[in-house]
Amino acid sequence: MRNDALFTTAVLGNFAKSFAVINKKNYVFNATFANADGYITSFQKDAILDLKIEDVVYTPFYSGYIVVDNREDAIERFKSTPTKNEFTNSVAPNLVGYRTRGDARDLLFLSIIPVPSQDPKIKNPYDSSNLQYNKIFSFQCVFALTDETDIETSTGKAKKYKIVDLDYVVLKEKKIFFSTVNLLPGKNAAFLSDLNRRALTGDCLKYILQKGLGSTGAVFSTLSGNNTVTPNFESGASKIFYSSPNDYTAFDDLMYIYNFHVTSDPANDFSFLLKDGYTGEYTLESASSIFKKSYLKKGDIGGEYYIENLTIAGTKQYRI
Repeated sequence: MRNDALFTTAVLGNFAKSFAVINKKNYVFNATFANADGYITSFQKDAILDLKIEDVVYTPFYSGYIVVDNREDAIERFKSTPTKNEFTNSVAPNLVGYRTRGDARDLLFLSIIPVPSQDPKIKNPYDSSNLQYNKIFSFQCVFALTDETDIETSTGKAKKYKIVDLDYVVLKEKKIFFSTVNLLPGKNAAFLSDLNRRALTGDCLKYILQKGLGSTGAVFSTLSGNNTVTPNFESGASKIFYSSPNDYTAFDDLMYIYNFHVTSDPANDFSFLLKDGYTGEYTLESASSIFKKSYLKKGDIGGEYYIENLTIAGTKQYRI
C-alpha cells in the first residue's frame, strides 16, 4: 500500500531531527517501532547495529532483520524515574519502554532518504516535488516484527527482530473470496458460461491487491473507480476463470493467478510483479519492456529506466 498514507505527520514534520551520515553521505534516517497499544519508540542511526533488507525479484515483498542496541535494557527500561505511579492501575505507556505484542502487529516504520545537506532549512525531502528522485534513490516501508531474539554482540546486549513487509502479513491473513465474476460488473453471472466468466490475469492481480490491502493506492487503476491508470501494470494476454477455495487467503489468490499470467508484450516473455521501494505502489511489467526502457539500441543511449553509466576500464566499446 502507499506508504505516504502511513507515515505520520509527526514523522514527516520532524525530518530535520533524523539526519544521519552514512558512508560520508547525508541521509534522513528514521526507524520507529509502534503498535496499537500506544507504545512508540524511535531509534537513532547509531542504535541500529545491523540492518538487512532482502529484495527478491520473484516476489514483491521485502523482508530481512534489524539488530538494535539494548545495553542496559534500554528498549524496555523506564522512560521516566519510577515513582508510586507504577503501582497504580494506570498502565500509561509513558512509564515504560517499548513492549512487543507478539502478534505481528508491532510495526517498524523505516525511512532512508539521501539529502544534499544537513541544513535544517532545506526543502522537506518528503515533498511531492521530490517524488521522482525518491523513487530512484530513497527507501521507505512499513514492516511487521515477526520474531524477537536476545543476542550478545561485541558491544553488549542487543535485540534482533525479523522483519516482514506488512503487506505480506495482511495478505496472508485476509480472505477476500475472490472470483473473476467480480470483474464483470453489470452482468448476471448465473447466465454466463465458465468461458464468459473469465477475466484478464493482470486485472485480477490489481483487484486482489486493492481489496486484500484495503487500499486503492496499492495499484492506481480504473478498477478503483477513478480515471488514473497505473502505466506499468499490464492486463496481460491470458484470461482465467477462478473462484477462491474456502481456505485460500488473498496471498494464495495472488500467487495462484500470478503463476498463470502471460505478458501481453510481443516478446511473449515473463512479467515481474514488483513493489516500489518508496511509494509502495505495485507494478506488473514484462522483462522485455523493462530492458527496452533501460536502453535504446537505436541511439545507443539510456532510456527511461537508465540510471547510471559504467565504463569498463581499458575499453571504450562496452558500457553497463
